[in-house]
Amino acid sequence: MKTLLNTGIFFLFFGGYVEGQNVTTPAGLENGYWIDTLENSGTYGKVFDKGTYVIIPVNTYPIIRKSNSNSFFEVKYINSSAIIFYSKIVNDSFAVKDGTWNRFDSLGNLIGAISWEKGIILSSRDHDLHGNPVYFDTSDYISNCYTSYQYIDNRLFKKKQNSLTENISINYYYPLDKLAISNAEPNFESDFLRRPIDTFKIILFAKDSIAIIGIKDSSHNFKFLDKKKNPISYP
Repeated sequence: MKTLLNTGIFFLFFGGYVEGQNVTTPAGLENGYWIDTLENSGTYGKVFDKGTYVIIPVNTYPIIRKSNSNSFFEVKYINSSAIIFYSKIVNDSFAVKDGTWNRFDSLGNLIGAISWEKGIILSSRDHDLHGNPVYFDTSDYISNCYTSYQYIDNRLFKKKQNSLTENISINYYYPLDKLAISNAEPNFESDFLRRPIDTFKIILFAKDSIAIIGIKDSSHNFKFLDKKKNPISYP
């Protein structure tokens, strides 16, 4: 009798655990605690996002527009706008992520997290296996400002700020002292539809004595300028 009782308790506990994870409603909406699997996520390959889904009415936020692919809404949120992604709508409701969703690699190491407020991203962060920051961003819907931070060798390298409703950004590069990066290639992004002329200032140093054998433009859309903003080319 004692053996049968213990066995019964075990199966009740195990069954409750399975039922509480990756559950969908009869209509097929995600609800409660979930583990989402991403098969190909850059450096880490397969990763796992763990967090909670909640079901909210479609009209929770004033809708600005709906995507042609029926995959997201742009909605009015506080003093700005935000994008809400969804997989399906049932009875004028959909499932959205809420709270903190942690990201793990295939070995179970925590490598990042995203903070949600009923389908709206508030902030996200990535870090390496030692817990050092790699990337962080936050959206301030009160002041309508998005800010992101990029780190290299556990030091702030780049800060980017832009309006949440306009595609115009300001980039700050840190630190002003020398930052050593092996085999580096400068990478810049510009939106020429919004800013027909865009200028980046960067100062490069070499740890060892080197000779510059050439400077040239890879595209007629880009030009190298000297301190007086005159075009340069070498040789």
